[in-house]
Amino acid sequence: SNMSNLAPPLESTTNNLTSTLASSNAFNPITITQSRVKNIMKTDPDTSKMSKKALLATTKATELFIAHLVKKTEQQTEKDGKKRIELAAIAKVVKREPELDFLMELLEGSRESSMMERFVGKKSVKAD
Repeated sequence: SNMSNLAPPLESTTNNLTSTLASSNAFNPITITQSRVKNIMKTDPDTSKMSKKALLATTKATELFIAHLVKKTEQQTEKDGKKRIELAAIAKVVKREPELDFLMELLEGSRESSMMERFVGKKSVKAD
C-alpha cells in the first residue's frame, strides 16, 4: 500500500532505536540490569522469548519510566513542602498524569493501597 512506502524499513528503525537507547544513559541516571527486566518479564505467562534488541528497548523504557515517576514525585513532594517522598505524593502524580492512568488501580481501595506500598517499598523515602 501507499502508507507502507512512507515508513522506513523495520531493520533501519530498529538499528536507530538501538543506538539511541544505548547512548541514552547520559540523560538518565537510573540503571536497571537487563537480567532483572528479563526476570520480571518472565513472570508474565503471555510473554514469550524476546530478542536482545527488544530486551534493551524494554529495559531502557523501564529506566525512563522510573526516572519520570521519581522526577514528578520529587516535584510534588517539594510542592507539598515535604522533605520525604510519601505514598500520597506518588498518588497525586498518578492521578494528575494521564500517562500513569494504568497505576490507578494500585491506588484504589485498601487491598490495592497495600499493593502500592509493596510496589513502592517503604511508605516514604528521603528526597535528595
